[in-house]
Amino acid sequence: MKIAFLITHAYGMGGTIRTVTTLANQLCQRHDVEVISVNRTRERPFFRLDPRIRLRPLYDRVDGDGGGWLRGLLSSRRSLLMHRWDKAHSHYNLWGDLRALKVIRDLDADVLIGTRPALSLFAARWAPDRVVKVAQEHSYVFSHHRRVRDAMRRLYPRLDCVVSLTPASAEDMDAVLGHAGIRHPVIPNSIDTEGRPISTQQNKLVVAAGRLAPGKQHKHLVKAFARVARKHPDWKLRIYGAGACRDALRRQIFKRDLHNHVFLMGQCPNMEREFAKGSISVMCSRYEGLSMSILESMACGVPVVSYDCDHGPRSIITSGEDGLLVRNGDPRALADGIIELIEDESRRRAMAKTAIDTASAYDQRVIARRWEKLFEELLAAKRG
Repeated sequence: MKIAFLITHAYGMGGTIRTVTTLANQLCQRHDVEVISVNRTRERPFFRLDPRIRLRPLYDRVDGDGGGWLRGLLSSRRSLLMHRWDKAHSHYNLWGDLRALKVIRDLDADVLIGTRPALSLFAARWAPDRVVKVAQEHSYVFSHHRRVRDAMRRLYPRLDCVVSLTPASAEDMDAVLGHAGIRHPVIPNSIDTEGRPISTQQNKLVVAAGRLAPGKQHKHLVKAFARVARKHPDWKLRIYGAGACRDALRRQIFKRDLHNHVFLMGQCPNMEREFAKGSISVMCSRYEGLSMSILESMACGVPVVSYDCDHGPRSIITSGEDGLLVRNGDPRALADGIIELIEDESRRRAMAKTAIDTASAYDQRVIARRWEKLFEELLAAKRG
């Protein structure tokens, strides 16, 4: 089977990129896999891709992709073929449009997977009828602009399938699409659970990871940790990731005199090692699809204190058993949850063991088989 992923930026760091990489690495063991990246901004992908996978950038800012003066002109113009209200629209341009149009129209693949609305809408309009077209929804659907949701309602019925990460997010997608009659299974993200380092639960360390973006709300975590540090000054917090909010977070840390307690660690390609150094992990997003940081923390035997936001955390965490869900948007509740696990070590250790069991259900080998079964059924239906 020939399988192609269409992604905005396969070379970057982020949850969607990590999940696509994980799935592609597993599928390429039995299938011909290609990852089509709209952008390329660095020499190599941040996350390791199996060498059997073909990686094709459309707008290559490292080595160039031909085009001469026309490329220079069109790459400075905003995209006309990617939906203008998609949150990633600033990453697309007119040169990328033309390259994407040619690549997708001539695509030699059985299955094409769009990994965000702009790309899935593009596939719905331009991919050949002979190709099975799948939209993979990684975000909380109501976080998308109304006009994006309207476009999804109109164009997603042209797709063969829409895949959501959780039952709750599938219900939201059904509300957006109405009675479109499109196949709509739930398949969660996956992780590699074999050979992971496991936390000893001895280090007085809290770990968080994710893009330093407004929606991730790390400012809530810094505020919460000010309260934690007053009660337990021997505990530290490490925040991994990069993004637009880094400077604001640094100022907040110094303003609250937390420079000896809270550390911005930057990007890390091997987060499993860093999670395993911690004893508690935290997730404080405004909304979350199916958090890779939660799954990876739990696989390393680190219980997670998370906001009970829509929808991902509550689909993974059973509060009180393998982690804690606290009131969404409330830094004080976040601090109380962290303090609760700091002060009750035996409970924290019990949660850590259960967290490993919870994570095992998301093993990449199990989830890849579900994708393969879906692709086989969709191909059989298309071929009659």
